[in-house]
Amino acid sequence: MSNNPTAILDWKPTGSGETLVFERSAVQRCKPQKLPAAHPDRLRVCLFGESLAAGFPLAPAFTPAMILEDILRAAAPDRQIEVIDLAMPNMGPSEQLRVAEAARQLAPDACVFLTGNNWYYGLTFEPTASIEARKIYAKELEKNGVRGLTKEFRQQLTERAEVMVKALAATATGKTKAYFAIPPTNHAWERLNPLPLLPGDENKGWQSLLGDAMAAEEKKNYSKVLEISDAMAKIDQGLTGTPERFRARALFALGKKLEARDAAMAAIDGCNWQNVTWALPQVPTFVADIIKTGAQKNTYKAIDIEKVFTEQTSSPWHGFDLFYDHCHLSAEGMRIAMAKIASSLLEDLGYPAATMDTLLSKAPKPLALNLASGAIQGAHWLSQFYPDFASKDGIQRIETSLRESVQNHALSVSVLSDYVRLRHLAVSPGLSSVMPKAAHLPGVGAVVASSKLNPVFLAGALKVLEERGADEAGHLLSPILESYRSRYSEGLDLTQPSYRTWFWERTPTSWFDPQERQGSPIYRALWPKSQFSFLDTGASELKLEFVFRSLPAGRSVNIRLNGSELQATKSETSKWQTVKLKMPQAKLKRGLNSLEVEWPAFTADTSHLLSDAKSQMEKGSEAEIFPVFGEIFALRVFI
Repeated sequence: MSNNPTAILDWKPTGSGETLVFERSAVQRCKPQKLPAAHPDRLRVCLFGESLAAGFPLAPAFTPAMILEDILRAAAPDRQIEVIDLAMPNMGPSEQLRVAEAARQLAPDACVFLTGNNWYYGLTFEPTASIEARKIYAKELEKNGVRGLTKEFRQQLTERAEVMVKALAATATGKTKAYFAIPPTNHAWERLNPLPLLPGDENKGWQSLLGDAMAAEEKKNYSKVLEISDAMAKIDQGLTGTPERFRARALFALGKKLEARDAAMAAIDGCNWQNVTWALPQVPTFVADIIKTGAQKNTYKAIDIEKVFTEQTSSPWHGFDLFYDHCHLSAEGMRIAMAKIASSLLEDLGYPAATMDTLLSKAPKPLALNLASGAIQGAHWLSQFYPDFASKDGIQRIETSLRESVQNHALSVSVLSDYVRLRHLAVSPGLSSVMPKAAHLPGVGAVVASSKLNPVFLAGALKVLEERGADEAGHLLSPILESYRSRYSEGLDLTQPSYRTWFWERTPTSWFDPQERQGSPIYRALWPKSQFSFLDTGASELKLEFVFRSLPAGRSVNIRLNGSELQATKSETSKWQTVKLKMPQAKLKRGLNSLEVEWPAFTADTSHLLSDAKSQMEKGSEAEIFPVFGEIFALRVFI
């Protein structure tokens, strides 16, 4: 490490030697603003990690670092103890190493690493990959097929995890003790990934089984679901995590929670090798094992938070009572995790062993205002990334979360009302005069500022407002519906991501696209069904212009409006074709409307598609390694 002081995140060094102090602006995150490098009068603990350790979505008002500090101070009143929060959302592996190295300037007595969720960054198969990366993909496809990509990802992540564990532990030198807390995972969080292109008719068989599994689950025939998921898994071989999610839900419904947990973790192991359908931060089992087994070799203490949750709840299955989403802890989840970490620290400091209940009694609880904010943010994440397409419980979870929010604080009713107002098409949310007031609940600015229709969140907000007796809920919609009617005079294209019902289906390419298209001028369907949403007054019929091509040509493409058949259109060739339809007033609703496109299933060998993709990648060109059922150039609603 250099002798010259360096910044530690947003702390800037001033002075040197015994007078070295790190300072940051009062508006950045939370206390302290000044941090002396020397601390002879106090015990210093540094907490490192990603968004989970940073306390999303309750930060900065309520964070793991705050909880840990309060527990330690209450349990050891004879010591001056401080916990320095060095966690930050979206922090990748290299930045984590830089922060840990820089933190050595603080001479901490203990380093707690609550990290691992983001270690896969930069290793996934990317739809926006560089020319060089595409050529590497092509070589792997030529050598080992698509499964070679997953094998390579797992090997690289294994190697990176070993390096991260060793390098982070090495920053805790001298008297500094290191602790690795393994981030837990929400077993109830759904993942739904399509099967990539495989030789022969495997894609056809897998898609057929997918439909059968959904039908069996709808009938609550869980033994049949298990049978079908096993058949899917034989084709899948860990490529998607989708059959494992069916298995997890079925086993949980049958009361077999431990087996359900194992299936849920197997699903995570198969998910993040590709970032076409959103890789989400979670710790796979093989990374967790590396952290556990590395403890003896690298002289740190490993704390398995999942095991702690199991002991504390008497259940191996951990769901939304401990999490807001896929990996971020609820307030209670944070308190339990920090109590266990505090227990390990206190034990090494020589304090008598304390029970978890005793330590939890010393753990602070968040304000009702913060719980209200966290519940709204959690509901928003559910609406964006939770695939209700399979589990059918996403809408219910969103409504439950929004109810919790309004129960915790009256401001939530006002925020949800403003959220509805901001769906108006006349002006973008960020420029609306409503926006400053709408964001007055801490942390919800990004939620209310979203320009997306987000039908499941909007429907949940309206329902909760009506349940709370908010008389204006019905009136809130009227000007918004009229703004849609007005836009229909010039036409509204539903292929824009704003009107996609399944945000989780959208490729990350468009995440960086300010125009919010898909990174290309067309919508590409990775599933046999595509769903879009729009608002309307229902006052009269509307028209629809559908410009599409179906890749399995020569078969019918079905269009449904609010679940009712609108028209079956035969795709004569694989070329673009335009169809104009009427949407009768009798089939339209006042409020949210759903338009579903059902594509024909694959019936032929898809080997040539995989071969074509490999050839394109060899040239450094973009290529699709997932089946595309159809493409839409325009889905325009007009009067």
